[in-house]
Amino acid sequence: MISEYFDLRMISGWKNIFLAASLFCYTVTQADLDALRPLYWLSLVLFFFCSLIEWLHSKNRKGGILAPYLFWVICVAGICVASQMWALDPDAVRSSQYMANCAYVCLILIGLAMSIRSRVDIFQIMDIYIISAIAISVFLVFAQLLSGEWARLGDAFGIVPNGPAMQMGFALMFCFVRMGTTEGYERRYAVFAIWLVISIVATDSRKIVLASILAVVLFACYRNRRFFDVRILILAAPIVIACLLAVIFIPFLSETIGYRFVGVFTGLLGDGSVDMSGVERDYYRSTALMLFSRNPILGVGFEGFAAYLESIGYWHVAYSHCNYTELLSNIGIVGLSVYYSMYLAILLGCLKEKKLSSFVRMSVIFILIVRLIVEYAQVVFIDVDNYVVLLVLYGLAFVPQNNVLPELSQKRGVAQGEVMRRAV
Repeated sequence: MISEYFDLRMISGWKNIFLAASLFCYTVTQADLDALRPLYWLSLVLFFFCSLIEWLHSKNRKGGILAPYLFWVICVAGICVASQMWALDPDAVRSSQYMANCAYVCLILIGLAMSIRSRVDIFQIMDIYIISAIAISVFLVFAQLLSGEWARLGDAFGIVPNGPAMQMGFALMFCFVRMGTTEGYERRYAVFAIWLVISIVATDSRKIVLASILAVVLFACYRNRRFFDVRILILAAPIVIACLLAVIFIPFLSETIGYRFVGVFTGLLGDGSVDMSGVERDYYRSTALMLFSRNPILGVGFEGFAAYLESIGYWHVAYSHCNYTELLSNIGIVGLSVYYSMYLAILLGCLKEKKLSSFVRMSVIFILIVRLIVEYAQVVFIDVDNYVVLLVLYGLAFVPQNNVLPELSQKRGVAQGEVMRRAV
C-alpha cells in the first residue's frame, strides 16, 4: 500500500541526505547561527519520517538489534532528568540548555534504529558521517578565509573549535576503518583522511590533534594481527618530527597553534609554564571532584557543576572539561557506571563475537581507546554526535553481517546513487 504513494528507492536516498544535513547542522547551530536551527529540526524530522516509511515497507522488520543500546540511552537520560529530586539546584536541571538534546537524540537514534538491519547499513552511516564532517570542515575553512583573518576554525562564527574537531576526529578514524573494509576505494578515503587531518590541525584543538596522531599510529601499526610494524614506525618518525619542528619554528604555525602545544609539553614536564587554559581546566576538575565528595553516589544533580560556578560568581561558567569529573559531580558513581557500561558492553561484544573480522574488532577497540583518552579533556555525554558514534561502534560489534534481504540492500544502493546524481 505504501509503495503506491511513495517511491521507496528515492525515500531511502533522501533519508541519507537528511541524516547528513542534520549532522552538519548540529555542529553549525552551536554557534551564533540561529537562522539555521529550523533547518536542523527540519532535517531531523524528515530523516525520521523517511526512516519510518522505509521501515514500514521493509519485509525484515526485526527491530530488536539496537534495543539494548536505545535502552541504555534512556537510562542515561533518565538519571539526568531524575537527578532534580536530589539536586542542590533543581532549577538548573529543569532549565538546562541541553534538555533539547534529548529530543534530538530520540529522533536521530530511533531513525537510525529503524534503518539498520545489517553491517552494510552501519558502513553506510559511517560514510554519511565522514561526508558531513568534511562538509563542516570545508564550510569552516571558507568562512574563516572570507572573514579576512585566519584564526582557529570556527572563530568566524563563534563556534568553539573543539566540537567540530571532535566530529572530524571520529570521521578520520572511520576513514581508516573504511580503508580496511572496502576494496577499490582506498585512495578516496585516504584523500578524505588527509583533508580531515589538515582541518583538525587548523582547529587548534590540542586534545583532538594528539588523539588523531594516536589514532594514526594505532591503525598504521596494526597489520595482520601484529600491533607494531617497525618498518612503518621508522618511516613515520621523520614525518612526525618534521611536522613538530614546522609547528614550533614556522612563524605562522607557531603563532596560531605552536605556542599551545609548547604549553602542553612544558606543563607535562613540570616546570610550571602552562597556559591559562590548562590552569583553568585544573581548577574545573578539582572543583568537580569537590562537588562529587558531597554526594558520591548520585552527585549534585545534572548541570550541578555549572550551577555551582554560577552561584559563587565565577567569571567563566562552563562544564568541567572532563567527561569523568562531569559525570561524577553531576550524577555520581551511579551515573558514571551506567554511562560507561556501554563502552564495556561494546568491548566485550567485540571480544566474544567469533565471526567478527580481526580488523573490525581491533578498529572498534582502537576507537574506544582514543575516546577514553579524549574524554579526559572533553565532556561528551551531553552531545548528540557522541551517541551517533557510539551507535556505530555498537553496530560493528553486535549487528550480524547477514541479516537483510539482498533485494532491499540493492534497492538502497540504487536509491542513494539516484538521489545523489539528481541532487548534483
